[in-house]
Amino acid sequence: MYSLAIGVYLVNAVSLTAPGGGFFGFVFDMEDGDPRRTLWFGVMIAVQTFYGVWNLHCLVSPVRQPMTPLEQERPFVEGEFAPADAVLD
Repeated sequence: MYSLAIGVYLVNAVSLTAPGGGFFGFVFDMEDGDPRRTLWFGVMIAVQTFYGVWNLHCLVSPVRQPMTPLEQERPFVEGEFAPADAVLD
């Protein structure tokens, strides 16, 4: 299970920074001496670091509350659910 989560993270991380594409792909197309490239490269590293730490945190954090059994009906709380008529209209 952990390997699947790590695989999804790696695919997303690579797709964020793929040269010529991805969210930060334009950084690799900029000139070497351009100061904006250094700035965007730093932003890219910061985003990737945050994303990696967040995924690691989610992966290793213990689940503190047990899951409610699927067979157990959730109690109705007024205002929490929309009436089916409103959704279908």
